[in-house]
Amino acid sequence: SPVGLNVSVATVMALLAMILSVIAAETLVRSHPRARSGQLPGSVVFWLLPGLMGLVLAGWLNQLDNLGLWTMAVLAAMVPVPVVLAAEYRAVHPSYRQGGWLNWLHTVVLYLVALGAFTLVYEARLRSLLSGTIIVLVTFLLSYRLFWPRLEGGRPPALYAGVVAFLSGQLVWILNYWHLSGLRGGLLLLLFFYLLTGILLTGRFNRQLIIEYGSITLIALLGIFLLAP
Repeated sequence: SPVGLNVSVATVMALLAMILSVIAAETLVRSHPRARSGQLPGSVVFWLLPGLMGLVLAGWLNQLDNLGLWTMAVLAAMVPVPVVLAAEYRAVHPSYRQGGWLNWLHTVVLYLVALGAFTLVYEARLRSLLSGTIIVLVTFLLSYRLFWPRLEGGRPPALYAGVVAFLSGQLVWILNYWHLSGLRGGLLLLLFFYLLTGILLTGRFNRQLIIEYGSITLIALLGIFLLAP
């Protein structure tokens, strides 16, 4: 069957949520004293997580037919949104881009957004070319935002994000041959994303790292296949 996309009301609403999230992030970042004094060369990097978060939240809300669940989901979504926007505002100053509970929460939300996006894409049962392309784009943007404040020694975040995106896209082709639920597929993609970004961030590969990430992988795989529906 030909590859195609149906532009529906849900699609338009998701894009609108993404645009509004980006506008909110841009407005907030531009209100920072460093931005007002001309010390902020660009603000696109601060759009990445808010924009994807708005898109994913809208996609998940569209899956809920029960009004009670929909209302609870909207209320729950009100927690990560201000956290992410506050973290993006704080990250305008280079001294506050690493460490602290706000940056930790920002990272947690980033991985949750990744899981939400992966699950939505995998559950949609799209053609491998289309699903792989979407996963490549999502993982590149999220990886770039994750690497941007953390890579040291002049390591380019775009290159590292490209590696993560390319390998994640290849994994999608493999997973599409398996008859997995959307949640299991999303969790497997998240596990791969977490392991790969973690290894690249450390900048080393030794016995201790193998034991640490090997243990995480084993426990996660057992949880995914034994507990996830």
